[in-house]
Amino acid sequence: MGVTLDSHRTGDTVGGTVIYTELGYRLAFGVLAGTVGVAFLCSLWLLGWDR
Repeated sequence: MGVTLDSHRTGDTVGGTVIYTELGYRLAFGVLAGTVGVAFLCSLWLLGWDR
């Protein structure tokens, strides 16, 4: 997520906080959603629900 956000920096800061684009946030949360999906499928596989 951090790499995705850092690639979409605006270069501006507000009160010392870096500003990112809306697209950067959308992509970062997409990475999170994909990771959660993979983790869920792995948990099903570990529980043996793949039969």
